[in-house]
Amino acid sequence: MGRDKALLVLDGVTLLERAAAVLAELTPRVLLATGAAPRYAEFGLEGVLDAEAGAGPLAGLAAVLERLEHEEIAHACVLACDMPRASAAVFRALLARARAESAEACLVRTPAGLEPLCGVYHARCLPAVRAALARGERRMDSFHGEIRLVTASEAELERDCARNLNTPEEFSAAGGRLA
Repeated sequence: MGRDKALLVLDGVTLLERAAAVLAELTPRVLLATGAAPRYAEFGLEGVLDAEAGAGPLAGLAAVLERLEHEEIAHACVLACDMPRASAAVFRALLARARAESAEACLVRTPAGLEPLCGVYHARCLPAVRAALARGERRMDSFHGEIRLVTASEAELERDCARNLNTPEEFSAAGGRLA
């Protein structure tokens, strides 16, 4: 995109604010994984920091799951800020499926594959995530073989709910305008 996607404005709201608003419909507290350094303080969200710099979203997931484990909270709803079509209803459905099937994770399945940044993770995933990071893994799917993972297709949920905005063209098609 050539700039920080979290700060892009779509329909008068930043992508970060949109994602936080979706999650705030599900929980009174939204955690923001910002990498190894704090960012976005102006949004007033509680941040969690990666234990290891440069380890990508997998380290962010580990930081969130560690917080959940410490606070004895079962599930984390994970949403990348560049998926503006995701809704609270999508996460309610993912949570229901994860609980019904006693799964450690429930992710959205798109025609392109699983979307690990639009899903629900149980705190029980933490040992597998830690093990993947210890092996030097950085991919969000690097621990999936070690957990009980279930999916829900976009067709079951909401059309394009996990579609990323990765290019200026995709952002424009969603209704945004780059300055």
